[in-house]
Amino acid sequence: MDNGSVEWFDLDLPEVIELRKKLLGSEKGRYHLLPFSAFDSQWLKTVAAFRPRPFLFLAEGVFMYFPEEQVRSLVMKLLELFPGSELAFDGFSPFVVWANNRRIARTKLGARYHWACKNGKKLESWGDMRLLGEWRIFDHVEPRLAKIRRLRFIPLVAKAIGIYRYRLGS
Repeated sequence: MDNGSVEWFDLDLPEVIELRKKLLGSEKGRYHLLPFSAFDSQWLKTVAAFRPRPFLFLAEGVFMYFPEEQVRSLVMKLLELFPGSELAFDGFSPFVVWANNRRIARTKLGARYHWACKNGKKLESWGDMRLLGEWRIFDHVEPRLAKIRRLRFIPLVAKAIGIYRYRLGS
C-alpha cells in the first residue's frame, strides 16, 4: 500500500502504543503513532492536518466492542471531517455477537461484543456514504481454509464475519 508518499497512522490506546514502541520501535518518517481512543477527537486534529490528501481509515477488530451509537458517531465524524475518504472495517454477524456473549456469560472469560453488522447496506442509511464492497470469509477459495471450506454451506457460519468498505461523502 505504500507508494513512497503515504502517511501511516497507528491509533490505539496509550498503553498499547507504549508497548508497540517498546516492541517495534518509535515513529519515523511517514509513520505516526497516536495514543488515543478512537472515540477521542484529539487524534482527528492530528490527521486532519494532512488534508486535502485522500484518506483510508481501517478499523480492524474494533467496532464490535462498542455500542452502535458510538460506532455511528465516529463514522459520522469521519464523514464530516474527511469527505471523499474511504472506511474499511471488519464486523461480526448478530449470531457471532450472541454466541460470544453467551459463552462469556457461561465462562466469565473474554470481552463482550456490542455491535453486529448483518448487512453493509444498512449503514448507508446513516448518512452520505456508499458501500463499495462487502466480503465474507468463504467468498473466495482460500487454500488455508481448505479443511473448513464445507462450513460455507451453513449460513450462520458463512456470514459470520464480514469486511465492509465505504466511500464517505460524495
